[in-house]
Parts: sequence; C-alpha cells; structure tokens
Amino acid sequence: MGKALAFILGGIAVSGALWLELKPQGVSIEPLAAVAAVPAIEAPSTKVFEIDIRNGKSGSGSPLLKASEGDEIIVKIVSDRSDELHVHGYDLHADLIPGETTTLAFTATRTGHFGMEMHRSHTELGALEVYPR
Repeated sequence: MGKALAFILGGIAVSGALWLELKPQGVSIEPLAAVAAVPAIEAPSTKVFEIDIRNGKSGSGSPLLKASEGDEIIVKIVSDRSDELHVHGYDLHADLIPGETTTLAFTATRTGHFGMEMHRSHTELGALEVYPR
C-alpha cells in the first residue's frame, strides 16, 4: 500500500511540475461556466388540440400536432360525419358522432411522426409529431 501511495503522489508531483514548466505564458485559466451551456429540460405538459371536421376534411387543412415525449395529449374532435379517428403508431381509436365533441386523451410515450385518419373513409386528417425530451 505504501509503494502505491508513493507512486501516485510522485505522479501528481511530476504532472504538476510539467504543467508549470510547459504552461504558455500570458494564459489565464478560468473556470468554465458549464451550467450556462446545458439547456434547460422542459417538464412534461398538457397539450390540447381541437380538430373540426367538415365534409370529411379538417377545417384547418392537415393539422400537424406537435408535442414532446411525456406530454399529456388531449385531442378534441367535432365531425359532421360518423366515422372513427385512428392515430397510427399509438393504435388509438375514437368513435366520431356527428355534431358531438369526441375526446381522445393519452400520454406521448413514443417519439416520431404518426398519421391520423378517418378510419372508415380512409381520409388522412393530419399527423402527430412527438419529439424526444
């Protein structure tokens, strides 16, 4: 144990002496602000989206719903036709009743791009994009 400690202390002394000898002149060493370089991680949140479907199409075109992994997703859909909303990748379904608000709620546990369609009429409505946190 004594030889190992002497070896370690000798290595530290040699390293320190070399650093002092080889350090460029006029260079100051300042502590790094590592905390400033690390981006803040957002906490999961609740994302609420509303889709209005008329004549088999979304009134706002093909909506792109954006969320982050871990977010609670709430999709409120009103349709003028009876059908079934399907969110691919999550394999979620919601029965749509004409004139009524249907709510689909889930946690974004998978990342990627997931299409949404009117299942029976095979009409693409838009997509859900879930980004890694």
